[in-house]
Parts: sequence; structure tokens; C-alpha cells
Amino acid sequence: MAQASDTASTEAIPSYHYGMPLHVGKIIELTEPTTLDCEVVTATMKYIDDQSGKPAVLAYRKLSDACSYQN
Repeated sequence: MAQASDTASTEAIPSYHYGMPLHVGKIIELTEPTTLDCEVVTATMKYIDDQSGKPAVLAYRKLSDACSYQN
């Protein structure tokens, strides 16, 4: 059973696009690469889909957290 969950995490992660319907019931984890530069990075969101009740992962582009600390 542990192998089944490991293979699910290696599947392709869909990328968010503007207007894409999201059915987020609960966010489990938000991650992004660590960088000291203010730049656009690809972040991921792990969440529970409120329609299927299953875990899902979505990739999206955002400004890095470093942008919050630079003027």
C-alpha cells in the first residue's frame, strides 16, 4: 500500500491557468523553492479536493517570498 501512495506523488502535477476551476476543500501544504532573489518561482499546493475528497497537487507561478523583504 505504501508503494501506491509513492507512485501517486510522482505523477505529473497540473499547472494552474487563469480561470481554472479549483475545488479546494482544505490546503495541506504550500511549498516553493528557497531563493534570496526576488523572482518568479514555481510553487506547489497540496490540498483535499472538496468534490472527490481525494488529495491533489497543483503547481502555480508566483513571486518568491524574497520579494516581500526587498524594496
